[in-house]
Amino acid sequence: MKKSALLIVTMVFLVVSSCSHTKVYMLGVDVNEAIKEKDVVLMMVGAVSSVATHLAGHYIAAELTGGDIEQRGSKETLKNYDELNNSDKRWFARGGFLTQTLVNTVLTSLESTRKSKFTRGYTLGTMLEIGTYPLRQSNEWGDMHYLDEHGGDGDSEWTLYTVFSAYNFYRINKKE
Repeated sequence: MKKSALLIVTMVFLVVSSCSHTKVYMLGVDVNEAIKEKDVVLMMVGAVSSVATHLAGHYIAAELTGGDIEQRGSKETLKNYDELNNSDKRWFARGGFLTQTLVNTVLTSLESTRKSKFTRGYTLGTMLEIGTYPLRQSNEWGDMHYLDEHGGDGDSEWTLYTVFSAYNFYRINKKE
């Protein structure tokens, strides 16, 4: 229930923050302006890069903690699960969203990339992946479940990533 309420509040914030006067924004793009095909392609590349960054984050965390990843479809599992301590397992679990959020924050912090179509797509991809996570995950698997299982607080971390995601979305849309 808490996750659903936060998700609804976040989505309402994002819709309200992306509308300005009589201009209408769809996925952060002013629909009153002509959208070029290359803009859509760059946004799609950004969104796919966001997902790839999430995956890379798990691999980076595993490498740093001595984990050995096995890819099973869309899920990453640790082959040497029993050899790792709970802290290492938590870092593995948070590696995806943490890396994805850090890269997004850097992209939206740099003046040269903040308003780019790539950053817009990356930010939207990140926001969508993080924001819908509670709807897509099971109570039996997933990054936040894995955090909880090993002494972390998945709800708090998900909330933090969601807030950063919303803030980054706000930054790419705010008037300078």
